[in-house]
Amino acid sequence: MKCIILDDEPLAIDILQDYVRKLPLLQWTGSFRDPVEALTFLNQHHVDLIFLDMNMPGLNGIQFLTSLQVKPLIVFTTAYSQYAVESYEHNAVDYLLKPIEFDRFCRAVAKAQEIQELKNKSSETEQKKTILIKSGTGYRNLHFDEILFLKGTGNYVTFVLPQRKVLSLLSMKQACKILPAEIFVRIHKSFIVNVERIEFIEKERVKIGEHSLPMGESYRSAFLKTMRERNIA
Repeated sequence: MKCIILDDEPLAIDILQDYVRKLPLLQWTGSFRDPVEALTFLNQHHVDLIFLDMNMPGLNGIQFLTSLQVKPLIVFTTAYSQYAVESYEHNAVDYLLKPIEFDRFCRAVAKAQEIQELKNKSSETEQKKTILIKSGTGYRNLHFDEILFLKGTGNYVTFVLPQRKVLSLLSMKQACKILPAEIFVRIHKSFIVNVERIEFIEKERVKIGEHSLPMGESYRSAFLKTMRERNIA
């Protein structure tokens, strides 16, 4: 993670720079004592994480944060505890009280890393909303949200959409591998459903639009567990 340090105290900057250098996952890109200089830098460079002092002359940490158009992850560093609640209202990753011990610093970075990984995963899911399927002699690009379900027949899979069907030379096992598991779940040896299109779930069947699909005994427990995790069943 690319990070910068903003603090008006030289000693505090030295300590944080030393901590940053000890952690390979952090990439130090600059330290600043002047908030305006830091703002100028951020307008020109991408940063994942800021170690941000709360009390600075001219512009405090909260004011600095609210002035950012693109907000990186924030770990506040300060000698004052009274701003802790306000910092979390601004979605700060952590609030470190000076003098900052290295182990406490590491825990804050671990939190930031976890949040960054979740953001990256979410971004990847948002970007990948379609799948390219070979059908006949060509390829078709299908949006996940328009696929109702898949039906397997021998070595072929039919992608069933509201107004059309797309046949592809594909096994059900292969289909499971190329589709996002958080959206598409197998309910039967011959059916994979888009859980976001399910309208009704019975003991042995799943209803999607005008289609009533059987639920296989060997798939029921895993399917219902997935639905409970999504607060659907």
